[in-house]
Amino acid sequence: MIRNLKRKITLRNLVSICLFIAQSSSINGQAFRNANVDYYSTEMKRLLALETGYYINGATQGQVDVDSAMIMACEMYSLSRLLPYNEGYANVGDSQGERLISAGKIHQAKKLLKSETGPDKVRLLFDLANYYLFRPGSSSGDLDSTRVYMDQVDKITSENKYKNWYNEVLKLKGKFYYQSGNISESQKYFEEIVKSCKNSNDVPGLANALMNQGVFLPFNAPGKLALFQQSLALCQKHKLKTLELQVIARIATIHFVTDLAASEQDLLAFLKLGQQVGFRHLQYTHNVLAYLYIQTTDYVKAMDHAQQSIKYMRQTGDWVLQSFYYMRIGDVLVRLNRTKEAMAWFEKSLEGPLTRQTQVFWYKSFLSKSRLFLYENRPAEAAAFVNKITASFPPASIFDHMQLAFVKAEFNASLNRIPEAEQEYKRFLAVADKFPAEHIHNEFPNVFIHLSRFYFNQKNYGQSRLFAQKCFDLSTRQQSVGNLSLSHLMFFRLDSAAGNYVSAIRNYEKYKMLADSTSNIRQREKYDELLVKYETVKKDQNIESLQQSGVVREARLRQSDFEKKLTLGGISILLIFSGLLFRQFRAKQKSNVRLERQQTEISQKNDALHQLVEEKEWLLKEVHHRVKNNLHTIVSLLEHQSDFLTSDALAAIRDSQHRVFCMSLIHQKLYLSENVTTIRFPEYVGEMVAYLAESFKTQHQIIFDVKVDSIDLEVGIAIPLGLILNEAVTNSIKYAFPSRSGKIEIIGTSMADFYQLIISDNGNGLPDGFDETKSNSLGFRLMRGLSKEIDAAFEVCSGFGTKIMITLSPETIDSRVLTPKL
Repeated sequence: MIRNLKRKITLRNLVSICLFIAQSSSINGQAFRNANVDYYSTEMKRLLALETGYYINGATQGQVDVDSAMIMACEMYSLSRLLPYNEGYANVGDSQGERLISAGKIHQAKKLLKSETGPDKVRLLFDLANYYLFRPGSSSGDLDSTRVYMDQVDKITSENKYKNWYNEVLKLKGKFYYQSGNISESQKYFEEIVKSCKNSNDVPGLANALMNQGVFLPFNAPGKLALFQQSLALCQKHKLKTLELQVIARIATIHFVTDLAASEQDLLAFLKLGQQVGFRHLQYTHNVLAYLYIQTTDYVKAMDHAQQSIKYMRQTGDWVLQSFYYMRIGDVLVRLNRTKEAMAWFEKSLEGPLTRQTQVFWYKSFLSKSRLFLYENRPAEAAAFVNKITASFPPASIFDHMQLAFVKAEFNASLNRIPEAEQEYKRFLAVADKFPAEHIHNEFPNVFIHLSRFYFNQKNYGQSRLFAQKCFDLSTRQQSVGNLSLSHLMFFRLDSAAGNYVSAIRNYEKYKMLADSTSNIRQREKYDELLVKYETVKKDQNIESLQQSGVVREARLRQSDFEKKLTLGGISILLIFSGLLFRQFRAKQKSNVRLERQQTEISQKNDALHQLVEEKEWLLKEVHHRVKNNLHTIVSLLEHQSDFLTSDALAAIRDSQHRVFCMSLIHQKLYLSENVTTIRFPEYVGEMVAYLAESFKTQHQIIFDVKVDSIDLEVGIAIPLGLILNEAVTNSIKYAFPSRSGKIEIIGTSMADFYQLIISDNGNGLPDGFDETKSNSLGFRLMRGLSKEIDAAFEVCSGFGTKIMITLSPETIDSRVLTPKL
């Protein structure tokens, strides 16, 4: 906000609020410092500080100015108060000077400036300039101090070695002249930054410069929205997502006043992008969307987003502003005519300590509860509640003064204190015309329509029409369908009173069209209520007519006789019903005893079956253990026998030894595993390859590369695959690398409908013309046979080395328990 127009909250009050937040962790369950956000980067923390500050400014309808709101936001999350303003020169944590300024130790920061040199001095000059420039209040001394530090940093950065600070100095000057009220001079500096970024092809800098140029324009300035849209286009094209969130939020703020449908799309886009980039503090956006849907009378969506705001509040620990979120639920429930529940939510929003320091957070909830008393036609209670609160807490802002005057006017009018009511309405109007346009929302047309009703009831039709027209004009501009329909209803009543029936009918049709289109269910409910009232009145009239004609006595006699018979009949039915209930109770008792007995028998049988299963599993593990031991005995015998053999016989014994070990290892895995029917294949392959490498003493001449997907294989598949793996790896070790080093690669791939095992090497390959289908090699015959046994496709390729592929069919996978491990 411009410096000389922005003092909505006094510096003393702001300091009091911030000290209260800083010193209070919780009072009566109400937290006054939010959960820390150390999980965010500096860039995301800055986004959080900015969006929280703008939310506080909007939620208080400008009565906490932007600069004050930013300081409050930073205090809430224990962030540096300079974070919203130092995006161009401080993205790697805070400095000593920044910490001193955030702690309010300005004198020490100035003292530090005298000893600082180089970039540290430049940064501290920027920090001090920003501190005074965005300090709340309207003291001319703050601008004078800003100029002192701004001139110093301008002088230092004009040297060649600080040319990279050039745009930051321009930005500081642009902000300075904006705060001074010289908009045209401010824009010159921002335009110069834009030009500089274009010349240097600095896309992120250009997007940021265009956004800042728009931010530092008055709300209704021509071209403000266009600048944001240009910045948004660059962000989306170059994926500058965090900056894109800031720009979307600024566009949504403009559309919120000018185009609610566009604002809705902006806010929904912010939610989607925020979730994508990991921005968790989405309660502010949901809360604003709830308010928007209240204005458009889409109360289902309003309730959904109000509840979402509370959900995100709890997830992120945003307790300081909880009054706003609870109040929004109450606002929606009022529109749904759920007044009892609405009152409970308003009271919940007032559960925190009601103090002057926290008044900025809870005063709207107090006013909402007061209006609900009036909505429920309880004006005396509203008056008592208002007088009780305002005795200790008079309104602290212009907005609160206006809304309190409206509430007082309403309960005075309801209590037939017409002069007092009119005086309070005039208090409201005295400041309404001066209220900033960007913060005029649904409350204003609502007051105007009440003023129109007030003057209509006093038969002052001229004033009534004036305020009905004001409500119509503002509701049309804001696209507030609910208030627009009420405007037409007042026009209908005024035209009827004036005898202008053609116009009255036309306005009533418009009222019905708008009312039915926005709240059809509610209209039906009201119609049902009116119908019940009509039938009740009609019945009362009939009774009165009977009494007057003398027939009522006979009717009473008949009614008495009927009531006696009805009573006797009712007693008889009650006795019969009681007997049936008792019989059913006894039958249920017997059934329960029978069920308990059956349950006991089932439990005993289940225990017995469970014991049998455990015994069978133990026996199966014991079988696998003994099979493993027997196979190891065979391996030992073969090892012993090989000591007495040479050449081909020895090689045959060695091959048999490896094959037996291959099966032995599977049985070892089975008895060591919790599952006695499947093994973890990747672990098995790793141990098998390690065994073969050690057996053939490769001494690191051969590199093994094992990449096997994590699966469990049933033993009937694991053993053949293990034997095939043994044969393939053994052949590669023995024949692929006769006089050089090499590499053997084992890949196991598990897909939805097949499993493939590939063993390949980069050795000499197979001889030219080799046909594995006609080969008499025991190894190849064994691999083909084993593949056929498990219905797997067996392929051999030779080129730069040898590749063997075994592919299990879908039928094998379905029938033989091939289970991927997650």
